[in-house]
Amino acid sequence: MPKMTGMELAEEMHKIRPDIRIVLSTGFNAEITDEGLKRAGIHSVIMKPMVMHELAEATYNALH
Repeated sequence: MPKMTGMELAEEMHKIRPDIRIVLSTGFNAEITDEGLKRAGIHSVIMKPMVMHELAEATYNALH
């Protein structure tokens, strides 16, 4: 995304809807901290490249 990172997008979404469940898919993990994930309301992180069962598991866990 040219204007913001996924973490920034998640933070903005979380401000609007604190109850939303967010699964972040990223190829970078240097800036990801537990504190940052909590602040952004991110439920789980999937590292790229991912396989289908990782996405399915993260989605299931976020929704249940």
